[in-house]
Amino acid sequence: MYQRSKGRCKQGARKDQRKSKMFKEGLIDRLGVCKKQAMNHVALHFVDEFLSETVLDFFPNINKIWIYGGKYLTFGEFIVTLDKTDRRLLDLLQQDAALSLETIGEKVNLSRNACWRRLRALEAEGFIKKRVALLDPKKLGLGLSVFILVRTSEHSADWQAQFKAATRDIPEIMGVHRMTGELDYLIRARVAHMADYDRLYQLLVSRVALSDVSASFVMEDIKDTHHLPL
Repeated sequence: MYQRSKGRCKQGARKDQRKSKMFKEGLIDRLGVCKKQAMNHVALHFVDEFLSETVLDFFPNINKIWIYGGKYLTFGEFIVTLDKTDRRLLDLLQQDAALSLETIGEKVNLSRNACWRRLRALEAEGFIKKRVALLDPKKLGLGLSVFILVRTSEHSADWQAQFKAATRDIPEIMGVHRMTGELDYLIRARVAHMADYDRLYQLLVSRVALSDVSASFVMEDIKDTHHLPL
């Protein structure tokens, strides 16, 4: 019993020592949350074995990349991989970003603080870009969804900059995608009705020269989701 207790004390002291060193190195904040520097700490595995052991001990979802192209790397590198709990957290947030930490914790079998730490790490690493509310476009008078197909003979840097500025500044345009194949750009927009689309079209062509523009209007939304498969 005494030997076990003594061993646990030593492990606890070593863990506190590791955490202190991580804080001094700027890899975690005062709350123990991993900072982005921990993912890109140069030569972490080889220059400071103690510190690399520390990061992996505190953050098991950070894994070492040991082999690349059949060769061992000569520098330390981290990559964040998602475990089942991380994916479950992200899936829950995709369903309802307003869920409380207590509710999320119950669903994934984690404490409130453990959930908070994981979500902070996922946000810091860009897995969670932002938390927003999804609005109903029809209730807001934007019941017509349209895909605008753009072909152009102009591909200069100046024209591309003008096209990007024009499409970004029009709020009805929800997405702009540069495509492969015969189509150059695909624009997704929301408008109130056909006359509103014509206004949008006239506004767009007045801001940037377009050689061939056609539109396809959505008759029915069979599936329209922001939910990513996890």
